[in-house]
Amino acid sequence: MKFGKRLASEAARRWRPYYLDYKACKRAIQQDVLANDQSGSCFEKVLKQELRKISIFYVAKENELEAMMAAVQQNGPHGTALHTLRAELTDARKFAVLNYIAVIKAVKKRNRHLGAKVGAAALKPMRALDLLNAQHFYTSSKLAALSTQAEILSQGVEPRPPADELQAEYECPICLSLLHNPVVLTCAHRFCWGCLLSHCATTLRSRATSSSAVLAEAGDSGSCGGKVAVTAEAFEDSSASTVATYNCPVCRKAHVLDLDRLQVEPHLDRFTAELQQQTSAGQSQVQTEQPSASLIAAAKRAADELIVPGPLESELPPPGSADKINAAVAAGNAAMARAEAERMRAVTVNSVAVSRSISCPDTRQGMIIEPSKHSDDGLLASMVEDEERHKREQEVIEVAAPAASEEHNDGEPPLLPPQKPEHAGRLTVVLDLDGTLLSSFTPRRAPVLPPGSTAYIVGRGGRLNPNGVFVVERPGLTQFFDQLCKFAEVVLFTAGLEDYAKPILDELDRRYNGVFEYRLYRPATVACSAYPCLKDLSRLGRDLRRTVLVDDTPLAFLRQPDNGIPIFNFRGDVDDRVLTEAILPLLQALSTTADVRPVLHRRFDMPRWFLSQGVSALAPAAVTAKAAAAAKQRRLSMASRPPTSPSSADLLALRHRASSSTLLLLDFDKTLTDYDCGERLVEELAPELVPMLTSLEMPANFVPMTNAVLSEMARRGIARDRILATLRRMGSELPLGSLRLLQWAGRAGIDVRVLSDCNSLFIGHVLTGAKVNTLVKEVITNTTSFERIASDSAMDLNEQDVASFAGSAKVDEGLMSGLQQPANAPRPSSHRLVVHPRFPYEIESHGCKLCPANLCKGQELEALRRAHPYQRIVYCGDGANDLCPALSLTPSDAVLARRGHALERLISERAAAADTDARVVAQVLVWDDHAHLCSLVQSVME
Repeated sequence: MKFGKRLASEAARRWRPYYLDYKACKRAIQQDVLANDQSGSCFEKVLKQELRKISIFYVAKENELEAMMAAVQQNGPHGTALHTLRAELTDARKFAVLNYIAVIKAVKKRNRHLGAKVGAAALKPMRALDLLNAQHFYTSSKLAALSTQAEILSQGVEPRPPADELQAEYECPICLSLLHNPVVLTCAHRFCWGCLLSHCATTLRSRATSSSAVLAEAGDSGSCGGKVAVTAEAFEDSSASTVATYNCPVCRKAHVLDLDRLQVEPHLDRFTAELQQQTSAGQSQVQTEQPSASLIAAAKRAADELIVPGPLESELPPPGSADKINAAVAAGNAAMARAEAERMRAVTVNSVAVSRSISCPDTRQGMIIEPSKHSDDGLLASMVEDEERHKREQEVIEVAAPAASEEHNDGEPPLLPPQKPEHAGRLTVVLDLDGTLLSSFTPRRAPVLPPGSTAYIVGRGGRLNPNGVFVVERPGLTQFFDQLCKFAEVVLFTAGLEDYAKPILDELDRRYNGVFEYRLYRPATVACSAYPCLKDLSRLGRDLRRTVLVDDTPLAFLRQPDNGIPIFNFRGDVDDRVLTEAILPLLQALSTTADVRPVLHRRFDMPRWFLSQGVSALAPAAVTAKAAAAAKQRRLSMASRPPTSPSSADLLALRHRASSSTLLLLDFDKTLTDYDCGERLVEELAPELVPMLTSLEMPANFVPMTNAVLSEMARRGIARDRILATLRRMGSELPLGSLRLLQWAGRAGIDVRVLSDCNSLFIGHVLTGAKVNTLVKEVITNTTSFERIASDSAMDLNEQDVASFAGSAKVDEGLMSGLQQPANAPRPSSHRLVVHPRFPYEIESHGCKLCPANLCKGQELEALRRAHPYQRIVYCGDGANDLCPALSLTPSDAVLARRGHALERLISERAAAADTDARVVAQVLVWDDHAHLCSLVQSVME
């Protein structure tokens, strides 16, 4: 239901006739079900007609965009033409993605409904990928290549960040290094050529291995029919029984497995080569090479000559898929290993499976990653000889000898005993508990979990939690622990009390064979003004060069910011893959690195992040006399030196002081977001009430209508937790351009504030869900509160609010029909969210005719100007209520109006007015999308 609405909403915005008619497909399924048609002929006919319509439009649009790109390249990448092209490319990519998802969902719906009607045995399932792989809009990589070219061209037009920051945007998601021989998939995700080949081989080998195991088990049972049925089930996830595919490691889109399609993107390859030269200026640079024609030819010959042996040939994917690609990759590995043997510094870290079979030069650090011990098929053995691997292991162990860190406090015994002999030289991995490995709740407030979650209750009868603790494990914990124990010493360090955490850890140790070598609880933490539970790694008694802390609270490793690995907080998402696809590959890479700190500094740069949050990394509570004397000597020597150019930290501080005189003031709805927050929330939770909100036109007072809708939502049983969870989920959809804008402003130390006619609860939770709430200094808006309501009178619509908006707006007669209590309505909520106006309009009037009664943005802007000595204000908005603050700006200020919205139209109308006081005197710029907004703000402020 939700996807159908999203598809219809996007189609209504643009290109409606050419989107897949999802409703027509569902009607066709119903007709086939009613007719008991096992073949589903009606659905098949409708779907093929829709696919033909989509493909014809897509081909024409693709050619049009290619012509636009040629014009941009011929005339030069001017800002307006380039931004128009990028906006068109974004819409076209969204068109393709939504349509192929619609096809997959429609096919699944057809298989499910027809199977329930005629029986699974009688139904011939339709394979979505068999249809999509014949469609140009699904398989064409031209659109992704054009998007990549446009992105590279924009780097020459827009203000570019420093090379080291820009490099992070062009890293391979598999090896975490700067792209080397980059390949762009049809989904526009980019990978190293070698990394992608390795991923293809590993994925299909895993699929074939699992299939062989299933077939063997079925064969032992003596059921031939069962063998075929189980095999079909094993490949159902890929939805392709006749086409060999692999999934994109990032977005999971299935791609046809064809070596001819894995071509290096020349524009991106030149750009990354230039970027590598910039980042490695003054250092010896490793030359990169394109995969040679002979290498690819050798791989293809190996694939063509391979014959799949064994009795399972007919049951495995078609010849030329998994095993052929494995042979191709093996041949490629051997050729690459011989060419790169003398100058190889890094080996790919595969984010899906531990397969490191292609050399991928790492431009950031020298990491040596060893092949998995479970690889016994010769695929990885051709790359590195056992003797060389053993030699490198010994070198790492000698460099990283297990000595206690010089940074721990003298006179204070370490928190951990010396490493056991079997752990000598290993990486020490310190893990947080709550939010990192699991989530915990009281049994009374335990959430309803989706299928596939691992949850249980522990610690019943305890002193702290008599009813126990409801624990939800993070997905992938079994694989994570199983691999981690092979190369690391695992320590659990939690800020929780022992009475709470011990029963949980006992259960984890029971389930995972004593995975934790040691446990540390809250008494082992230290307090500071910034955070009460710091985890000071220098007190562990381990070498900090070989120690990392994985924690969802970065402040926990404030004292050793370059030893910390931040991780997203886990709150029960069954699709979470962070442990196995992000953390585990990184830890495997670090396990053979002599010093983890330079690697993690380049990867996360946590000191800069702490600085952007207004927190400085702390030194240990006490330092040794030797360290203190050395620091004093350094200060004396620095004082005796002649003045030099300021350091990067000094420059950052100077930039912060300079930028504090500039205010970046942002509207929220449809400026920072791409949606109206209130409408989106109601659309998610009570869509029948949306017409109530959309019946008003700006600059009307939305507070009474919003309160009426919120009151009605409470009457329908929509609880406070559902509202907050929905808002935070909406934060994950904040446009990438808005995120980059806030992050850039935070690094630059710019005063960022939000001025909106929304409300504090909506804005606060959306920003928190996007993890950028700390980058906004103040939110100026209407306030909110949850009010408890009596059970007998709670669910009557707020008469005062209804009278208020009914008297000020023209409401359709049928509009209020949505307020009728639906049949079988849930129990009313005990709390109701109430929005309180920023300006008390019921007592007095602010006198501004341009603004709604509850808030005058112009007056709020003047109050900010009086309170702070801003030299310049940059205001970003879109709606009619943004005109008042725009008129309050001076010629030295700037206003950025969204194209096609009310603010741009009103400013244009007033520009032709005879009265000069009615015009906007500030610099006016128009932005198309959020990436454009980010670049405009940066260009205006720099």
